[in-house]
Amino acid sequence: MLKPFCKMLFFTISLFFISCNSDLLTEDIVPEDTSGLLKIDSIDCRVIADLYYALNGDEWTTKWDLKDPQTWAGVTIAFDEGHDVYRVIELRLHDRKMHGVIPQSVGELKYLHTLDILGPGIKGELPDSFRDLKALRYLGINSTFLNSSIWGQISELKGLEC
Repeated sequence: MLKPFCKMLFFTISLFFISCNSDLLTEDIVPEDTSGLLKIDSIDCRVIADLYYALNGDEWTTKWDLKDPQTWAGVTIAFDEGHDVYRVIELRLHDRKMHGVIPQSVGELKYLHTLDILGPGIKGELPDSFRDLKALRYLGINSTFLNSSIWGQISELKGLEC
């Protein structure tokens, strides 16, 4: 399990050498040499890649290199001692060129406590998997193109703080 919030050791990806530890990712996403690097949970890595592609990351102002987690601006991780890997705990994605639909896989980020997405081109509905974000405490999505049906999904997230 992750350490309690106040004792948790946080790392912002841009400050450390990190790798995705995964059999689930395609070879073009996994960094070639991961020796001596921190390991990010394989599911979390796949979700990061899904987000990047679903929100047209190749067109973002600040692009990510999926082989180099140091470039993942806006992603914060914390160490999960129980599984000896790092987990994505915050996504703060703000980009005027971000557009697309939030992927269903985002609900697999079971340690995510902050999701803050600002992109005027984000459209559609929140995926049903949002209900699975039990650790989520802060949700900020700013898009004029999201469907109004999101309020039902958000109301199911009992841990959200006002």
